[in-house]
Amino acid sequence: MDADIRRKAVVKFDGVIEIRAPHLPEGKEVEVIVLTEPSGNLNSRLSQFIGAAQGCYGSPSEVDQFIQQDRESWDS
Repeated sequence: MDADIRRKAVVKFDGVIEIRAPHLPEGKEVEVIVLTEPSGNLNSRLSQFIGAAQGCYGSPSEVDQFIQQDRESWDS
């Protein structure tokens, strides 16, 4: 019977990752996929995109200024 294994591991010196699965038979071919945990918090990562795309605003105050000017144009 095949069984998937999901383990958390710590990368050791020289990038060594060790996984023990004594229930698997010696010589069995397996596939190992390594997924890393994201570093930093979500807010700091999202903030790097402020003003990054063409036509975007560089800061929240620029957005406020645009909205205020747009509202003032409605009265004209």
